[in-house]
Amino acid sequence: MQPYVYLNEVAAAIETLENRETLNATLDELEFIYEALDPEFQELASELIAKLSERL
Repeated sequence: MQPYVYLNEVAAAIETLENRETLNATLDELEFIYEALDPEFQELASELIAKLSERL
């Protein structure tokens, strides 16, 4: 998995994610990726995590 590509995919599809299982799985993946990202890109993942958390 390429973290930056995945972040772009999630950002593009964030409004279509409605299933609780899908939201939780995506959050888990984002949290895992967050640790692997360079510090300057972690904010992007944090924003997506916050948006998905709100949708739950």
